[in-house]
Amino acid sequence: MTEAWGMPILLAVFVAALITALATGLGAIPFAFIRTLSERATSVSNAIAAGLMFGASLGLLSEGVHHGPGRTFLGAATGIAFILVTQRLMGDHEPEVASLSGANARKALLFIIVMTVHSFAEGVAVGVS
Repeated sequence: MTEAWGMPILLAVFVAALITALATGLGAIPFAFIRTLSERATSVSNAIAAGLMFGASLGLLSEGVHHGPGRTFLGAATGIAFILVTQRLMGDHEPEVASLSGANARKALLFIIVMTVHSFAEGVAVGVS
């Protein structure tokens, strides 16, 4: 297969990845205009995001198991280990992220690190598909 959507495959993969990146940015736009969220709105937003990510994870795990359950388990275990090791390496370090400090800054920094690695993995998934 050298073409998809009437364009060279490499360009089609780039366009697909660009669309996913734009969707990520669009999802964040409303929060640029909201300065504070109630605890309820924060919990509902987190629940929706977690549900979508959990669903996507189950879909990826299901697809992976069809191609190799051992490798799928290894990949999932590697991801979990990465998060645990990153948390341990951060330890009691007191980072400052924007105006955050202490535990909130550690959570923000962990989130940034995990999302950076996640974005790379998402790019690989787009390329593979």
